[in-house]
This record gives sequence, structure tokens and C-alpha cells, in this order.
Amino acid sequence: MSVNRSTTAGATDGDANRSSGPAPLAVSGVGIAAAAGSLFCWTVTPLFVEYLTGCLDLWASNGWRYGIAALVWLPYLLWMLSRRQVAGWIWRRALWPAFFSTTAQIAFVGAFYYTGPGMLTFGMRMQIVATAVGAAILFPAERLVIRRPSFLAGMAAVVVGVVGVALYAPAEVTGVVTGGLEGAPRESNLIGMLLAAASGVGYACYGMAVRRCLAGVSAKLSFSVISLYVGGSLLVLMTIFSANPVEQLVALDGTAWTAMAVSIVFGLAAGHVIYFTAMAKLGVAQATGVVQLQPFTVAAASWFVFGEMLSLPQLVCGTVAVAGAAMMLYTQHAMARRRRVDPARELDQLPIDEVVALEEAELAGRAEAAPDTPRR
Repeated sequence: MSVNRSTTAGATDGDANRSSGPAPLAVSGVGIAAAAGSLFCWTVTPLFVEYLTGCLDLWASNGWRYGIAALVWLPYLLWMLSRRQVAGWIWRRALWPAFFSTTAQIAFVGAFYYTGPGMLTFGMRMQIVATAVGAAILFPAERLVIRRPSFLAGMAAVVVGVVGVALYAPAEVTGVVTGGLEGAPRESNLIGMLLAAASGVGYACYGMAVRRCLAGVSAKLSFSVISLYVGGSLLVLMTIFSANPVEQLVALDGTAWTAMAVSIVFGLAAGHVIYFTAMAKLGVAQATGVVQLQPFTVAAASWFVFGEMLSLPQLVCGTVAVAGAAMMLYTQHAMARRRRVDPARELDQLPIDEVVALEEAELAGRAEAAPDTPRR
């Protein structure tokens, strides 16, 4: 994308040696709180989704949760429409991101019916690998970081670690909610891990589609349009494939309703807003780095709440996977500093997750509109 070339083409090796690059964003209490808040949101969300597997089938869980989430964002979208702030092309270009988001969401929730939250979140580390591979295919001229030995070593560590977590899984899932719904038995940890990895790949494609299709569009507007598409699609799929989804919803008790509400607010609404705040206050690399702790926090919480036990070899392999992801992030950070990239835009060359991609797409559009003006 031209924004990267315009902001970094003039930074030669000599320039990098003469300057250490832009000053990092100041660490603030708000930034630290936002980073911790985003980690909290994405720690508790898998636990509540796990709980709902005992109350709703896959299609009902996805349909009701995302359908309600789309309604949460609908007032903002209607307000933007009333102000004529939604260009017609946005609806067309949002189709690809919405498609990948829908497929990733199906795989993500489907994984809970086969394995526990702890294993699942380790499996989703494949997202960072899929993003790197996709970037190399789609934007080869702008992905120099992928050629770095440390980045490749980190990528290999992620793959080896995730595969190890799957291979050392117990023969049966113990301690977690068993679902108990016909058509969604927990038959295999391996299937759950494959679905988790597939969801990571789907979210990586979602992030790259956002960067490719919605550059320059407000992150909130992009997310509201995509949420409407995804929510509508999942409601249609629920109508087709779910057995008595309305009866399942009505049968929910107070605890299940709380689980659904918290999973929607933290996982699909507040978590994104808090993450945006963390990126703005701390920098994209730092905020994303904190979120890499999610597999450990989810595994610990799942052990406490559901009794999900990961073996020592699994924990070792999971640590290797997370360490590999951290190495990839560190390599990006180091190269961004060498090339004098604004700390708020360090992952502009390689969005790591869908939330980063939404924010970076908006920043890229601003830079192209006013390439010579200083950015935040």
C-alpha cells in the first residue's frame, strides 16, 4: 500500500543509524488500564462462550450472540447514515471482511464443542502465522520483516508449539462443560484444535481483507457495517441449521443470560473499544503484546472455573507458541524503530489481529489523505 512507501521510503540505513526513530508513546495509567482491560475482556469471553455450549447449540450460540451484537452497533450505523457519512462503496467492500469474519466465528465457537478454552486459545496463535503468510502473498514488497531470521524462527516456534499442544492433549476432555446437545458432542480434542487454528486463519484473512478493502474508513464504521453483515448471516444460518433456536433461547436461566450478555459486551463490543484505547495510549505493538498473554490467563481461569487440566508437556508447548508470537512482535517492533515508523503505526505493515487491522486501515487512509501532516 502506498502509505507505507511514502512514510518509510526515505529512511535509509544511514538515516536509521543517525536517528533512533520517533519517541515511543509515553506509558500512562490509562494505557496500562486499557491494555489490562482488553486482556480481561478476552480472558472471560471464552469462559462464558464455553458455559453456553451446555445451553445452546453452535448455530444458536452464534446467531443469538452476533445478532444481538449487531443490534448494539445498529444505532451508531443509523446515526452515520442519517449524516450521510456512509459511502455506497463501503457496503460492497465490506462483504469480503464480513465473509471471513463469519467463517472464523463459526470455527471459533465450534471449537468449544470439542475442546476446552485453554487449549482453544493456544490453538488460535496460528492467527499470527496465517497473517504473515498472507501478507507475504498479498503485499510482498512491503513485508520485509517476514524475511528476518528472528521472525521466521518465531513463526516456526508458533507452529511447533500449537502442534505440540494438540498432540499432547488427553484422550478425553475432562472438567469442562460437556455441551450435551445432539449434533455437537465433544469427540476429539484434535478436532477442537483444528477448528481453533482454522478460526485463527479466518481472523487473519479478516484482518487482511479489512486492510485491503476498507482503508481510510473509520474503525467504528467498518466494524458496525461488518457486524451487521455477520450478525445477519449467522441469524440466517441459525434459522437453517439450529433445532428450535427460539425454544433454546427462552429456556435459558439467569446464569446463562448473564453469560450471553457478558460474552457479547466484552467479546464483541467493549473489548474492541478498550483495545483501541490501549493502542492509542501505549502503541500498537505494546497493546498487542499484552494480549498475547491471553492463552495463559484463559488456561488458568478455565482450570479454576471448569477444572480443565493441561498437561505439563502441553504447557511447555503452549509457552513455546506464545514465545514465538512474542518474537515475531519484537522483530516487527525493532524494524519499525529502525525505519522510524510512528509507534502508533508499528504494525501497519503486518496487522496481527482483526482489531489492529480495523485501526490501521483507518490510519492508513488518513495518511494517504494528508501524507505530509504529522500523525498522532
